[in-house]
Amino acid sequence: MHEIRMVLGLRQRFMWLVLGIVFALLGVYMLIIEESYFFLVLAVLQVALFFWSARFSTVVHADGLTAVGLRTRRLAWQDIANVEAKSLLGTRGVRLTLVSGRRVRLHVPATGGGANDPDFDVKLATISQWWAVATGRMAPEQQQAGLARYAGQPPTGYPGR
Repeated sequence: MHEIRMVLGLRQRFMWLVLGIVFALLGVYMLIIEESYFFLVLAVLQVALFFWSARFSTVVHADGLTAVGLRTRRLAWQDIANVEAKSLLGTRGVRLTLVSGRRVRLHVPATGGGANDPDFDVKLATISQWWAVATGRMAPEQQQAGLARYAGQPPTGYPGR
């Protein structure tokens, strides 16, 4: 069974580590001057976020996708009504609209806010293409070409690569 795993790259997570180091330095300074632990707590949270975000991923497979973030959610393609790119505070991400009307934002792929992903558009196209082929939501001529190209199976990789 084919699947594609999309993860946050080290460069996308690096900002949290840098902030953790800056907050640690400020924390030591503030601890000496004012006996305040505020920046040390922020430093620990930022470094924890750096390591914890390594877990964030989206796995695209034939029968749906698995979104790993705060919790792991498995969504069937038939439960997804729309796949689109949305911006939130300067960061573009993938938002799924479910058949129930509920919206789910994926942690991966994402780009912007100092955590640029040069392959964001390709990853968005991959998710959209797998969803379209699996649900038959392409235009009729695209669907015929898509089904002929993949012999009834979803694509096995990123489009155009």
